Amino acid sequence: MSEDVVSEPSVCTRQPNQIVRRARIKPGMCGPNSLFVGQVGDWTWDAVSQFCGTDVYNARNEQGSPTYLGFYYYHIKASPDFHPGTLTFGDMLQVDSNVFGFGSESVLTLHLISRASEGTLYAEPLDLDTFYQRTPDNCMFIQNFNRWLVRTEGGSNEKLQKSSPVDFVSEHLPQLPARYSPRLVYDYARRNGSFLTEEQKAQLQCVAQERFEYQVDITRDLNGVGLLYFASYFTIVDQAILRLWRKMAWEDQSFMDRAVLDHQICFMGNANMSAVLMLEAQLWVDPGNPHAQKIFNVVIFEKSADRMMAVATVQL
Repeated sequence: MSEDVVSEPSVCTRQPNQIVRRARIKPGMCGPNSLFVGQVGDWTWDAVSQFCGTDVYNARNEQGSPTYLGFYYYHIKASPDFHPGTLTFGDMLQVDSNVFGFGSESVLTLHLISRASEGTLYAEPLDLDTFYQRTPDNCMFIQNFNRWLVRTEGGSNEKLQKSSPVDFVSEHLPQLPARYSPRLVYDYARRNGSFLTEEQKAQLQCVAQERFEYQVDITRDLNGVGLLYFASYFTIVDQAILRLWRKMAWEDQSFMDRAVLDHQICFMGNANMSAVLMLEAQLWVDPGNPHAQKIFNVVIFEKSADRMMAVATVQL
């Protein structure tokens, strides 16, 4: 067996807040599911551990309680030729992970992911205007905004509160310009139940809707500390999209072949293992060209408390 096949991917630090790595896609990192989303989340935790003075995987607050770097906002921008659905076994990627300070209890990580070239890893400092204002070309831009959270009621996943590890530091990191603050889009989605603006909705037509219950699956949806895993939200959203897909009498294979070009999701809460969720899903299209663009909007509530837990808008 070739040594190159089994060797660990290379990692190097290029800037005071940037990690560049070469990563091989393995079976546990790809597929029509949330595996790649979870892998990027691991890269976020690795990068924050590298630059912020704390071991994210074993972080504790002043009271000695475990505190978790929870996901607050996750945004994927991709291109038709390179998106999560195009990844398969053995693909080699270059992952540029850039960490930005965002106060004493939050941190922002921006990932630029592309197919790896041969030779030495190399990356320029991240151009924020390119990341935020341009459409990706044969690459993916992925944004993770995270906040430190701690349980306050024993083993309950409700009423999580902000609480940073004692050794967490971020003052030395570059600060993101205010115009790119993820809090702006997060607050908009929380208030409106969608990332779509009123101007966008005026140009689109809602052609299908679904409302259904979802029982948290304790065999699949929880992570190793008993929280509803952030990547499971993506899978739950995909189940809502699949319901709308079948309602439109579209083939399952076309669902598998879909290209997700833009996926925004904000997380507003967690849920216990016995929770029943309520999902509200909509499909929006351009009435003048309904096959050119499909936009799905999904809102997740906890049914018993009628508490909004997440909002997602997915553009194909």
